[in-house]
Amino acid sequence: MTIILALILITIASTAIIFATFTGKPDLLFQSKKKNIAEKTEINTQWKEIAINPPLKATRQSQNILIQIPEINDWNYTDDKTKPQLITKDGTLIDIDVILIDQNEEEIVLQPVSIGSSIGFAMSKKDGGAFFDKNKEFKTLRLRSTHPITAQNIIWYNWTGK
Repeated sequence: MTIILALILITIASTAIIFATFTGKPDLLFQSKKKNIAEKTEINTQWKEIAINPPLKATRQSQNILIQIPEINDWNYTDDKTKPQLITKDGTLIDIDVILIDQNEEEIVLQPVSIGSSIGFAMSKKDGGAFFDKNKEFKTLRLRSTHPITAQNIIWYNWTGK
């Protein structure tokens, strides 16, 4: 009986995942919300400030800033293992600084925490990782890079994990 129940639950879960994937709605499974912050944004050695209106607010369990940069191919951790450098397709090492500024002008420094079709930026693990204070509202995103790059999209990703 237990085995049959387990097989039924696995079948239901698998069907839900397949359905969500094929209908283009995987966010249903992870209860996520996305907010587009900017598109086609040039990032260079000068600080670029993007005003966010309405401000970003943590409404789910975890948050990231996702930055889609097609030129980025991989990442390489520095010797002290605290902040990875991003690697372009031609092998150039790039540091990207990402800072969120809250309603009290407090700066929250983010670092790369995931890489895929977009680079996920969140607080370091010692600062809370992907768990932002739900009482804060972030009104400004500040960016700069050691080499000029173009971000295709910058997104606030708010989700509740499995």
